[in-house]
Parts: sequence; structure tokens; C-alpha cells
Amino acid sequence: MESTKFSLKTALSLAFGDLKNEVSKHFEDSEEELKLVHELIQTAIFQEPTLITQLWNDITKPPNIFFLQLGKAGSQYARSTPTSKPFNQLPDASIIFDDLMKRNKFIPHPSGINATLFYLAVLITHDLFNSDPQNPSIDRNSSYLDLSPLYGNSNEDLAKIRTGVLGRLKPDTFADSRILIQPPGLGELLIVFSRNHNYIANYLYETGKFKNDEHLFQTARLINC
Repeated sequence: MESTKFSLKTALSLAFGDLKNEVSKHFEDSEEELKLVHELIQTAIFQEPTLITQLWNDITKPPNIFFLQLGKAGSQYARSTPTSKPFNQLPDASIIFDDLMKRNKFIPHPSGINATLFYLAVLITHDLFNSDPQNPSIDRNSSYLDLSPLYGNSNEDLAKIRTGVLGRLKPDTFADSRILIQPPGLGELLIVFSRNHNYIANYLYETGKFKNDEHLFQTARLINC
């Protein structure tokens, strides 16, 4: 594909969310659009501190005096799909697996991706989504990547995994029981985060800046997330 030159105005429009459909006018293939974004990010303008600061400040995030309840645990999901189920005759799951996913030998990914990436993806979904069994429209987790599978979403969850000493967690524990029925790699990844929390807490204690258990725990949690 021939290289397409974009003006400074176009780059700024993309950065500040005013581009609308301009990129689509140049590329019909979404993959080419992703390549464009990647190329623009590498340019000097996207690496300027002022622009990065503007992009960050433009994002609505807590604490926000205009949206005090933004992203809190216990909020309702935003429905983006219709309630109807048009397809009621679904194929057998085992047939789909055998036809699309089953293989007789290991085939390495051309980009070097391994299973850890997919464990991380599952961890992210469990971090963001935790439907209330009594009301499936309620998300018991917050809408932020705050390691809620590790720390839980309530003080009761925290009490189960904290030692109460020097800001540490109990060895190799996590709050979310849903992880126990997931592939073992997901639990192993959470244990890595759990051990990293204790490593950070120990380091903070040794530096002498924090001595209180609560301060050590909350600071280590913030860094770990």
C-alpha cells in the first residue's frame, strides 16, 4: 500500500477525538486504520508532554466532582445488545470445538504469543465483570482495572486475605472464588500479583517511609495495580 501523508491538523483531530470518519475515507480495511494509528503514535507530536497531558486530562475518571458515582462497584451494566435471542437452534459445542479449535500438534504463534496472554485477558474480564447472581444487570466490581479478583470488592473480602501486619497479604491467596473453577494458569497469575504485593509492602517498610499497616497495604496495592 502506498504511504499516505496526513496533515498536522488531521493528527491533532485524531488525538483530540474530532477526526470522526476521516480515517475511514482513506482506508476501508480496519487493519490499515490500526497501522495508521500506530504510525501516528510514533511521531514526535504524540510524544510531546503537553499533548499526553491533554489526552489524560480529557478522560473522565475518579475522583470527579461531576460524576461522584463514576465506575463504582455495584453499578448497572450499560446494555448495548438487544434483549431478543434470534438464534435458538445452536450447533453442538463439541462439534464447533472439533471443527475450529482442535489440533493434533503444537503450532507456535507467528508473533510469539503464548498462553499467558490469554490468562491475562481472562483476568481482565474477571476484573471488570462480576454479575450479581440475584440481579444480573448489576456489576459487583468497579469498571476499573484494580485487581479486584485479588483484593475483592468489599472490606469483607479484604479481611479474608490480609494479615493485618505490615500491609501484607496472606501467602498465595486471592479474594475471588470464581478463579478456582478457571484454568490453573489464571490462579497462578493472581498468585504472582499477590506475591508482588508483599514484595512491594516489604520494600516500603524497609525504606522507613511507611510503618502503619494500613498505609503500607494501601500504598502497595496502589503500586501493584
